Amino acid sequence: MGGRAYALLVAVLLGLLGLSALVPGAVRSPPLEAPTLIVSEGYGFVLGVFPVNVLDSLLYLTLAGFGFFAWNRLASPVTFARTTGVCFAVLTVMGLIEPASTAFGLLPVFGFDVPLHAALAVSGILFGFAPERTATTA
Repeated sequence: MGGRAYALLVAVLLGLLGLSALVPGAVRSPPLEAPTLIVSEGYGFVLGVFPVNVLDSLLYLTLAGFGFFAWNRLASPVTFARTTGVCFAVLTVMGLIEPASTAFGLLPVFGFDVPLHAALAVSGILFGFAPERTATTA
């Protein structure tokens, strides 16, 4: 898979997550044991699994837009992959640390977001920092 295909795939995934969090029927109310957030607008669980709020949706939609720019060659797919890799690596680590698992009350990065962010981080790091392959002639 090339850099442009990676950018498109991740952009579509992040776009769907970001948009689904804005659809009232797709977001379930957080359970009573869920951490509280300072930014509670749109706080809930997409499909009852992924915690989201309005800032989380904006982050996903912003990165999705960047991914579509990279796919259309208006931005570098390598820069997009590196950016998503590093951003989601930070969010993965934050999701594993109790006080930071809500980004200090701003973003829900706990629960099933941790493996999702880890997968996005690993894929972004692999595509963004892997040495370029060159064609060899036999």
